[in-house]
Amino acid sequence: MEETEKIDYRHFLTNIIPQAITKINFDTKPLWGKMTAQHMIEHLIHSTIVSTILTHQPAKAPNAFQNKWKTEIIINPEEMPRNLQNPLFQFGLPPYKFERFEDAQKNLIEKIKLFYTLYEKTPSGVNFQSFFGDLNFEELQRYHYKHFRHHFNQFGAL
Repeated sequence: MEETEKIDYRHFLTNIIPQAITKINFDTKPLWGKMTAQHMIEHLIHSTIVSTILTHQPAKAPNAFQNKWKTEIIINPEEMPRNLQNPLFQFGLPPYKFERFEDAQKNLIEKIKLFYTLYEKTPSGVNFQSFFGDLNFEELQRYHYKHFRHHFNQFGAL
């Protein structure tokens, strides 16, 4: 990803991801990492849901820890590094939340739509992320773009 490249995050998340999701099935193996395809989809569902929790307070500057992660993951124009260790999975992968993989796929697309619906109603909303601090809509879109791209590449769908 070029730093000067202007990316249409909304198009990517609402058009490219729904196409890419059809290239993955329950048995699709990752090119790296321990997640299954369903863990990856459910992980992205969770990430998207968390990003819809908005406050109307002015954004606060990130602390040193958050600034480090925000710079490395969101601001850095490079792809997210492979095999990042998510502390949420330090004790293993969680049980599935959806009985059927197809239901998880549909839910992810619904959560992306919800994300955009909420920010259309509250464009100045701020979301708090423990790793990054307060993020505005543009920063969240960039984060989701990089995060989704990372995981869909992990499963060879992009």
